[in-house]
Amino acid sequence: MNAISGLIKAPRGLRLGALLSVGLAAGYAAAAPAAGDSGSPGRPCEVTVRRDDRRFRAVLIEIPAAGGGVQPIFLVEPKRPSKPRRAFLLFGGGGGRISHVVRLEKGRYRLSRNFLMRIVKEIADAGIAAVPVGMWSGLTDSNGDDFRLGPDHAKDMAAAVRALAARGYREVFIVGTSRGTLDAANLALNLKDPRVKGVIFTSTMADYDGLIALPVEKIDLPVLFVHNLYDECRVTTYDGARELYARMKNSPQRRFVTVKAAAIAEGRECGAIAAHGFRDIEAATARILTDWAKGRNIPSEISR
Repeated sequence: MNAISGLIKAPRGLRLGALLSVGLAAGYAAAAPAAGDSGSPGRPCEVTVRRDDRRFRAVLIEIPAAGGGVQPIFLVEPKRPSKPRRAFLLFGGGGGRISHVVRLEKGRYRLSRNFLMRIVKEIADAGIAAVPVGMWSGLTDSNGDDFRLGPDHAKDMAAAVRALAARGYREVFIVGTSRGTLDAANLALNLKDPRVKGVIFTSTMADYDGLIALPVEKIDLPVLFVHNLYDECRVTTYDGARELYARMKNSPQRRFVTVKAAAIAEGRECGAIAAHGFRDIEAATARILTDWAKGRNIPSEISR
């Protein structure tokens, strides 16, 4: 185990603040939460989401959250859906009060620079619906990790899967990156719905005791790990990801794909625009995710 894990085993109340102080997770944005245009559960409505010069029509679905308030998801549908219709629930990184879909004004939202938000187009172009998961309206700076790893989160995402099924999506995959792999592991263990067909871990936070402590040996879904060999973030090491992957022996189908793409970090080594966030190899990495979900053969490593 990486030596950094010894620095992290502090009381939970202290862990989050300590980790945030070193900026561990990709895509941090100090912005207001994207809890929907109404601020309370309502009918699905069309909105626009954008990332730089890319704009997408999305359906905003506001789920009544198990803990009260609203859990929004943003459904970006493909022009040519795969058969069966598939969807990726996308959980970005970041800690505390972070949203990867930020409300600009009524009906208009901005996607963060997080890796999963940057590949929304590639996912949709592959025929799979990209579904960024917005921020639960009850989230605070102090309860981020507890929520990601808690039972209410699984209840909310069970409702999200049902909402997607009502729109014709028969296969749903849980996809997390960086701190979003906490969400992915929790849901892989606790979201019991036959329409959930697999879980994808990217830039896995395997050197953090919140994830290490989970009984990942019990995950019985197909599992894909994708990790950059040159990821320099202290709590998402390549060796840590390999060790966590090795524990998931109950998975009926496991794959580990090594990305070999060194990158100069724009800002933090644990930030989105770095090897940690698959800088300059986003499209090829996205292809690994979508091909695997479709049951296609994928290589064991990719590089530029």
